[in-house]
Amino acid sequence: MNYIDKYFFDKLDKLSYIEIKNNEEKYIDYGLNDISIPIVTDELMKGLQNDHFENEVSLDYMVEGMLYNIAFDEEFIYIKDYKNVLKNIIKNPSNYAISLAADVLDKDLDKSLILFRAAYLLDKENKLAAYNYARLLWRLDEDNNFKQEALLNSIEILEKTINLDPEFALGYYELANIYRSLNQFIKSKNYYQQALNKLQIEDLKEEVRQKMKEIEPDALVEDAVYYINKMNYSRAL
Repeated sequence: MNYIDKYFFDKLDKLSYIEIKNNEEKYIDYGLNDISIPIVTDELMKGLQNDHFENEVSLDYMVEGMLYNIAFDEEFIYIKDYKNVLKNIIKNPSNYAISLAADVLDKDLDKSLILFRAAYLLDKENKLAAYNYARLLWRLDEDNNFKQEALLNSIEILEKTINLDPEFALGYYELANIYRSLNQFIKSKNYYQQALNKLQIEDLKEEVRQKMKEIEPDALVEDAVYYINKMNYSRAL
């Protein structure tokens, strides 16, 4: 198990599992019978305290629990069942997970990351899922081994995303941010430029221009060092 998978696997204790005893037709149609269904334990306790579960557990709690479980362990025994259930309940489970993640982004970054990861694992060609998962993943403040893996994984995800859609400006933008953090300023500047060329919203374009201006001196120094190593001193100057 790699560092990223272990990081999320270790969060499995956030979940509790229930079984549906009521064989209503809707539960059978959804595929909820004969499997253990995850619910986020904190949400379960809040629901019990507030008498939200007097008659039955809301499907919303089950859906959120299944999204968490998908994010935590892709090899879990019921993962295929959970994915089928989500497809039966929701038209586009990946987009639904994105909407849940966006709603809590400013309030609970950990929960948002979990839901963006679920969205990405449900559909790796979902550009917004890939972008948001990658941008939160590489920023996690963990040990060096995790950080290195997260950076490489985020770069790989974003590169695949812009290969699928060369016009996806946010993919270039986040790659530029990553390479800026790695002090690879020329590469960062090139990705910012590509993002700028593809963005349509002027406020976002101005933000990118500002970031390019901030790294311009560092990019020039990096370029000069390259030419010094090539013994092209006039170009370096």
